Amino acid sequence: MADCFVGRSAVTPTLGTPTRISPFGAYELTWSEDGTRLVAWSCGGRECLSQVLDPATQRVRLVDTPGLGSLIGLVGETVVSFGACEGPPCPVVAVGPDGSFETLVPSATGAVLARIGAVGQLVYQGDASGLSTIGLGSGRRTLLPAVLAGGTSLLLPAAIAHAAVALPNGWLVAGPDGFLRSSDVGAPVPVLIRMAGSAVVELGVLK
Repeated sequence: MADCFVGRSAVTPTLGTPTRISPFGAYELTWSEDGTRLVAWSCGGRECLSQVLDPATQRVRLVDTPGLGSLIGLVGETVVSFGACEGPPCPVVAVGPDGSFETLVPSATGAVLARIGAVGQLVYQGDASGLSTIGLGSGRRTLLPAVLAGGTSLLLPAAIAHAAVALPNGWLVAGPDGFLRSSDVGAPVPVLIRMAGSAVVELGVLK
């Protein structure tokens, strides 16, 4: 892996050699929810693997548990991802630092990590248009008041959606079928969603 610049320092992590999955193409890079870990992930076939880098120590942890799909994010030492599947809806699963595997949501058309204040949340969209949250750590589940228009889903991971949006705490972004733009005439427009309340702000048509 090429040098990664963290602050003013360059680190050159030596990623472990996967033995079960042969990833194709380049690794995607994602920061952990608190910004202290760097996650490199790639997929081979239906399954994906993640390698978690601690920039301070350059230690790398390989996460190639069977059944993992596209990465959603890292919370603390827990990897959160979609389950391996042919396409949404898919389960949302979590792998702890000890290798423990947990299904957080059995079926979701979209899911992202978000934060309200200092509390990390998994926000997911079930088979319908409603949004729900799971408190990471507490397990508390809450139904959000915002309702998405038909055909609109939470933004898919950047490697799938070919786009990403930097958002302040407490905000989400959704678009047609999980993308920021669509070539279909009459497709819904991307929207911003405020988690505290029900505010939905249209972004307009992106070309």
